[in-house]
Amino acid sequence: MRFLKNKIALAKALSSESSQSPTKKTSSKRKQSNDSSSPSLSSFSNIIINKASYQLTSSTPKGSTSCKNIMKNYSRVLVKFALSKLAVPYLKVILYEEGVGLQDFLNFLKERRTKINCIKSLKELLLIEEKDPEKIKVIKKTFQKISEIFLKFFSVNWIFSSKVSDKLAHLKYRFKMLRRIQNPTYFSYLQDFNKEL
Repeated sequence: MRFLKNKIALAKALSSESSQSPTKKTSSKRKQSNDSSSPSLSSFSNIIINKASYQLTSSTPKGSTSCKNIMKNYSRVLVKFALSKLAVPYLKVILYEEGVGLQDFLNFLKERRTKINCIKSLKELLLIEEKDPEKIKVIKKTFQKISEIFLKFFSVNWIFSSKVSDKLAHLKYRFKMLRRIQNPTYFSYLQDFNKEL
């Protein structure tokens, strides 16, 4: 909102300058260059650049709460994407290759949607175990593939258009999440992600 108000104020200042006569305009420009308190286009752009760099360089607060939030956000969005209409064209191709129906996959995820909010529950959904029936193995493999698609092609758009508070941290852990989804046996807490590349 403040950004919009500053932009409107700048537009008014520029329009008032353009409506003045040429002699008044040159004198007002000299006055403006001497007076640092009056808004100018360069100072306005510097303010915007400084605010943008501040937002992007703000570091993740240390502690487990930020990592838990990142993991919870990724877990929820992966399931949400797999259940969305946007994933259907990808799912049809993957499920056709695997020989499982789309409705079976969607029902499997809908049953577990509310429980997926941490590393443990996401790992259980990704990790294929020996005791799992063949159909469940195929569904888990499909969820793994659709999660990879989301992280590769859709996650950046989600990060910057969603309400997540620390966008830089989510962006930073995107490829680390991708590697863990490709190898769910190594899925661990995000603090451990910093030790490895």
